[in-house]
Amino acid sequence: MKRTLVCEAEDTLAAAKEAIIQATLDIVLTQREERPIAVVIAGSMARNEHTVLRAAGLLNVLGDAEFYLVFDRSSLARALESRAKSLVKEIEKRLLSRGIRCEVNFALPTTARLERMSPHIMGYELRTTGKVVWGDADILRRIPNFGAADIPRWDAWRSVSNRMTEQLGCAWSLESGSSKDVLGLLYRCLKIQLELATLVTHFCGAFRPTYGERERSIRELGAKSVPASSFAWWHEFADRVGMVTGFKLQRNSASLYQDIFSGRWTAQEAVSLIQKECLDVVSLVRSVWFWGAEQLLGHRVGACEDPLRVGLAIARGQNWRWRARGWAHLLLRESAARDIHSWSRFLRLGRLGGPRFLTYAVSAALYFSWPDRMRGDLELARSVATRAIRYLPIVNPTAKNVGWVDASNAAFAGWQQHLEKNWA
Repeated sequence: MKRTLVCEAEDTLAAAKEAIIQATLDIVLTQREERPIAVVIAGSMARNEHTVLRAAGLLNVLGDAEFYLVFDRSSLARALESRAKSLVKEIEKRLLSRGIRCEVNFALPTTARLERMSPHIMGYELRTTGKVVWGDADILRRIPNFGAADIPRWDAWRSVSNRMTEQLGCAWSLESGSSKDVLGLLYRCLKIQLELATLVTHFCGAFRPTYGERERSIRELGAKSVPASSFAWWHEFADRVGMVTGFKLQRNSASLYQDIFSGRWTAQEAVSLIQKECLDVVSLVRSVWFWGAEQLLGHRVGACEDPLRVGLAIARGQNWRWRARGWAHLLLRESAARDIHSWSRFLRLGRLGGPRFLTYAVSAALYFSWPDRMRGDLELARSVATRAIRYLPIVNPTAKNVGWVDASNAAFAGWQQHLEKNWA
């Protein structure tokens, strides 16, 4: 396996970021009829928390570069949306020609949408850490000045659930043995641990908008001795958040992530190590997930409780307005409405919860049965999948004895197509 240099110098990180911004502006601003009034970079790159690896002569950006192209009219945003994918491909191609491999993502909000934004984590991070790289320098001030305490708890739950579902979409890579695919899975292991930090700090009233600040919040909470004495998982959680944050911020700290991404293991050895890491991460996620469920439900949840039942209980507890908004969003999409298959099924699922939290309940059941599959108990994993998929909003309800991989792929595909890019 070719050796990779994990930690890039600050000047290289800055140069890569500048090249990504410039390539994006060069292409976006040529769209004269659909030119935005502002271009904002968000996410880890805006916070200078992006990770860049060097391999085969290329700078590889882990994760993506998130840009918000803000419009003053929705008609212009819709017009550009139809060509956004081709523009992204053009940007990524130009970056590759300059020795940078980076996935680019666009969001296309209007000023009115920014002004109506309700409190949520992504909006809070955008307002506090987003950087305007072109256009109206005050555009982010249009976002209401809500604080971390105004953000509903279920939004942090949403963040962790998204990462769980995302992992399901590449869980099969452990069986394929592809180096590229298992490294993608390992990066998703890193991401979900960062989101656990989001959930815990938010539920404990100590949420901060950057990875580094959240790590410090966890250390401060731990120093009070209350979490460590109350939660059996706290020490492992704090250590792991420190480890993945150190890798993400490229502090040259020793870790499994640095070893594997640096190419110190053969492909076969890497697959074995990543499988063990997945098992360890799923175990930690389960502990924090059940604790979070208790906070949302307001009562004790036993560690042996069925995750599907717990997830469905959380879905039932969601505010009816958000349930209605989620189903309306789904039914207005022709492909989604077709895949719901029947009004009787829609009415049955509608009584149980909104499509987002039903999907999360199914994903949790599948995610926490993943270790059974990794350890070879295929029948147990299949039985969980067969029962759970009945509650998935977008799936063929006639499927019987569906396999774990098929169910996981269905949950991921429905989430990616209908839920990933919206807040409904």
